[in-house]
Formats: sequence, structure tokens, C-alpha cells
Amino acid sequence: MNPWSCMGTAFSRAIGITFAQFVSYVGHDGSGPNHFGFHPQECIDIALRCGFSCTPIQLYVGLVYDDKTVIIWSKEESWKRFEKYVFGTKCGVFEGIRIKSNKQIGHAVAILNGVIYDREEVYPFSDCSKHNFQPQTLWILMEGGDGRNKTYCV
Repeated sequence: MNPWSCMGTAFSRAIGITFAQFVSYVGHDGSGPNHFGFHPQECIDIALRCGFSCTPIQLYVGLVYDDKTVIIWSKEESWKRFEKYVFGTKCGVFEGIRIKSNKQIGHAVAILNGVIYDREEVYPFSDCSKHNFQPQTLWILMEGGDGRNKTYCV
């Protein structure tokens, strides 16, 4: 597994296939002259192929108009909304930022029933900051691909 495989690793764990199966489905291992990890759209393609629908929930939501960004909800409202989806989701993937050596690095982890699976580490969602991970987008994965999350409906 290469250092750029976090997105593929997270999606494969969340949909219940091995990383080797994921690589065989997508057609590359995330390294090489034409690849530098996995794009979320590649991962979504594999999830859909395996029978999972994917819905993105962003932590901070804004609109851009005439070069101005208008934030829809306050930080507190945004976190409350985000946590509602996190705790109502059985299976998903977080895209976010890992702080390492004072650098922000894009990172992805699986979340299953409120537990984070971050390659070799397993920890509760509430410990993200202790692991220097800041989630930004939750991809809710729903088996059946019918667009209905059986564990949570808004």
C-alpha cells in the first residue's frame, strides 16, 4: 500500500471489499506516472458498482457569487448538522485534512457506526482531533443504491 492510497483504503473498507479487490476494479494502485492516489469519483464508481449509493455531506457550506463567498450556517450550526449525519450513518467515508509536521495533507478514513478506521488506527469519531484529522466531507454510503438511507432520514 502506498502513501497515497488512503481514499481507496477508506472506500474499500466501507463497502466491504479488500484493497486488492478495489485496485483490480479501479485499474491502478494509486501510484505511477499518471496517478497520485485515488480521486473520489473513481471511488464512487467502485461503490456504485458494488451496490452502494453515495451522498456527500459537507461540513461547511457556502455559495460563491460575484467573487464573494456566503457561508450558509454558522460554525456551530454546521457542526450540529454534520454530527447529525455522522451519528445517523452506519457506513461512510470522511474526506478531510491531516495535520502532519505543520503541513495540511488531504486524507480519507472510513467511518462505520461512529468508529473511524484510519489505515492502522481505529478510534471514535470524537477523537478525530487527537489524531490530527479534521473531517470536511462525509460520503454516506448506502447499500442497495436506491438513494434511501435506512438508518437515518431527514
